[in-house]
Amino acid sequence: MSGVALCVESTAVAYADRAAVLDGDCLHDYATLWEAVGLLAADLAAAGVRPGQRAAIYIGSGYESLLVMLAVEHLGAVAVPLDIFEPVEHAVRTVLDTRVDHLIGHIGDGHLVDELADDPATSGATAVTVADDYTLIRLWRPRQASSTGPGGFAFCLSGATAALTVGSAGLAAAAGELRAELAITAEDVVAVTAPLTTRATVVAVLAAVQAGACLSLRRYPGSDPAQVAEQLGDDEASVLVCTAAGLAELRAAGSHALQTVRILVLPSAGDPAAPAMPPAVLPEPPRSRTRLGANVFRGSRPARSARRSQVCSCRHQD
Repeated sequence: MSGVALCVESTAVAYADRAAVLDGDCLHDYATLWEAVGLLAADLAAAGVRPGQRAAIYIGSGYESLLVMLAVEHLGAVAVPLDIFEPVEHAVRTVLDTRVDHLIGHIGDGHLVDELADDPATSGATAVTVADDYTLIRLWRPRQASSTGPGGFAFCLSGATAALTVGSAGLAAAAGELRAELAITAEDVVAVTAPLTTRATVVAVLAAVQAGACLSLRRYPGSDPAQVAEQLGDDEASVLVCTAAGLAELRAAGSHALQTVRILVLPSAGDPAAPAMPPAVLPEPPRSRTRLGANVFRGSRPARSARRSQVCSCRHQD
């Protein structure tokens, strides 16, 4: 398996029953996540996704987006994450620049993915439903020959004419460095408020997975301070991953949540020279803090609220 898939599998073995993803509605443990990745990868392969091909993922941030990215990469294909909250013209340009073979959307986002495809009558594109929840559009256009090498990710940089393709091994290595630098452990809840569309964000997510931490992912646009504060409070986050602009908005709003988390500031998505590492890590909060009325010391597992007490009931339906 590739570096990324191997990381997910290793974590699923070591932390099978630990919380992996909180998406605001459901709690998925690592065993659930790895099982779902394998099932969806098999469904995508049956639908025609092949190693070496590129699949654009047009899904709002959340568990569904992460699941598809991991499944595509597990197949040995290249995942091309797109931001549904940006103007559709940006996504169309990325699809053209990266020469994708497939488009993938989720029914929770309506039929937004259809807007990225050419007219089927003239292009020959076909759409199929995958795993009951996803739409896969196959783009029958000239493409380079497929390979059987490990998968990876392709990111389209703002203002650039070509995509940055990063192999699976490189992403896994960068994630390991970030995990060590930010001292992420299995006791952390890592809240990601930026879309899962840039190299830096994906590396941060993989760093949390490698550590066996719980990822807090929400499906909302922008960096609204009220929504971010709700996410940090409800999910009892100990690490915040956000953009510099998002952090500035939180500070301007006087958010008290910033006092209780370690903060990773992501580099600009428009800077082609900006690597995923090293990150900007703001000073840590006090070693003890009040959370949900209880004094909790850093390094101990946050007490789960009632909403988080059970793993998502749709474990075998992901």
